[in-house]
Amino acid sequence: MSLTFSIIRHRHKATSKHTITPAHSVFLVEGDWDDYSFKTSFQVLYPLKDGKRLDLGTIKLGYAGQEPGWTGDSMESEFTALKPGWFSLGQDVEYYESIRKELSEEDANTLLSALRDIVHAEVNLNSLRNVPEITSRYAALLGRML
Repeated sequence: MSLTFSIIRHRHKATSKHTITPAHSVFLVEGDWDDYSFKTSFQVLYPLKDGKRLDLGTIKLGYAGQEPGWTGDSMESEFTALKPGWFSLGQDVEYYESIRKELSEEDANTLLSALRDIVHAEVNLNSLRNVPEITSRYAALLGRML
């Protein structure tokens, strides 16, 4: 299954009444958490067959050379996968547990691969190992992985 990701700007947050269309569109809703002038948090809303959404949890999105500000401003409003140099990181174990519990293995792999999740794919982690802004900002979350 292929996915399309749609960025929902913080000022237009999705509510529980929103449905997701088309059927394979994942909403990434900007959070307003300010991490030393970097706004990188996104809530992941995954489409269900009945048109409703499943809140998988929160991720942070980033990229090599990132400047302070809203991460969503540096992204296309719709895309099928993050570009090389970009990465995502779930903000808690429950995010990954929810994905494994609620999605098929194929759908989980598709989602995590398209988001270039660094826990899911060590190749993404290796490509980011020597990027100072990433190692300094995410070292606490990644522990010994970096």
